[in-house]
Amino acid sequence: MTPVRVAQVTFTKRKNGLLKKARELSILCDCEIAVLIFNNTNGRCFEFASGDTSRTLTRFATFQGTVELRGLAEVRRPALVWGGCVRLRVVGAVASAPAAGRRTGGSRQ
Repeated sequence: MTPVRVAQVTFTKRKNGLLKKARELSILCDCEIAVLIFNNTNGRCFEFASGDTSRTLTRFATFQGTVELRGLAEVRRPALVWGGCVRLRVVGAVASAPAAGRRTGGSRQ
């Protein structure tokens, strides 16, 4: 297989795995989740939401508490426990908080 094809297959498998984990987390831990994935190669966008995506994004944008942000360097560790519910291994992620000063480093629970 060509390197481009290998990258496409890897993206598809990991995307499907991430969306499956998001669904499991929303069900097992009764939490509201919205996942957006933008594929820079083909310009497509993939979405998973446990409820209404717009409502979840509005809730995030107006959230007044502390937002826990995990940068790319932190998510490359073998496994993370989020909320003590599901073990995730995230290979790449980009996150941003809507307002400056609301980000924190990756505190562990």
